[in-house]
This record gives sequence, structure tokens and C-alpha cells, in this order.
Amino acid sequence: MTTVNKLYAPVSYRWAHAVNSKAALEATLANNNSSMINNAIEADIIFSDQQQVPVRGPPPQRDSTLTLEQFLHTLAQARFQGGNNDHNKATLVKLDFKSQVALEASLALVQAYVTETRFPQGLFWNADLLLGPMQDIEDRQRYGPQFNGSTFLALAQQTVPDAVLSIGWTTTPHEQDQDIAYTENMV
Repeated sequence: MTTVNKLYAPVSYRWAHAVNSKAALEATLANNNSSMINNAIEADIIFSDQQQVPVRGPPPQRDSTLTLEQFLHTLAQARFQGGNNDHNKATLVKLDFKSQVALEASLALVQAYVTETRFPQGLFWNADLLLGPMQDIEDRQRYGPQFNGSTFLALAQQTVPDAVLSIGWTTTPHEQDQDIAYTENMV
């Protein structure tokens, strides 16, 4: 008998954020055997120039021991995934792409994952496509969007049409920019 996955109310999901290493992934999956189940998981996707594959990790990190392929395979095989757990909620996966090259190198892996799990609406495509509030012109160039927004949206639509789009604004690490308000023009 095939289990049909469905989305539940957002408050019924517990998120595990920044799952960017094998240790963090193992800890998250281990938690799912306790009463503190995480049934939504998020991690950053960067491109490793050294390995020439997409890997999990936040910028400015440039490499990781956890490839996107390993991450998705582990989720697809784990008790954590799909309707195969006691909690009967499919896992939400938020893929936070940090560059165009990381996105493009991930497309076939993401398609294979969705084909295997049969739950495309549980996949969130995230990228910072819009320029957020920044004072410094140089910061706008350095921390501005790393994507062509139209290309990102087209690739998401072509790869997994039923995925959820999660569009964000860029930010800087500078304290002076933390209190700058978003303007109507940014929205």
C-alpha cells in the first residue's frame, strides 16, 4: 500500500536549521526517535570548487564533508522521511541555495530525490533574490543577490513544479545595517 504524503498546518512542523554537516544530520535524525521530532530540515547549499559538487555549508565556507547527494540520499533512506514514521508526517526539506552554480549543479540530484520520495510539495526552494537594506555601496556589490531571479524561478519551475518557492532578501553581517528597515520598493 502506498502512503500519500500531504502538507499539514505549518505549526505542526518542527524545524531543524543549519543542518550543514554529517554530525548535525546524524543528530537531527537521532532526535526523530525521541519526543522532540524534527520533521522539517533546512541547510545551505554551496558549490565546492575542490570536489566540483554541491555540498552543505554556509558562506563563506567553501567546502564540506557532507555533499548534497549524501544528504538527500540519507533523508530518503531514513525513518525520518515520508509517511514511514510513527508521526505520519512527511519531512519538509528547505534547500537554501547560496549561488547560481550551486543551484545548477543540484538540479539532477533534487529531481531524483523528489522522484524517490514522491513528495514535491514538501520541497522548499530558497534563495536570496532581492537586495535587502544596506548602507554601503560596496556591500551591495559584495552581499547582493548571487542569482538572476528569472533564471532561478524558471529552473525551479522546470525541475520541481510543485515545490514551494521561498524567496528572500540579502543581508550583511554588519551591525550598522541590522536596524535598517525594508522599504516598500524592496517588496
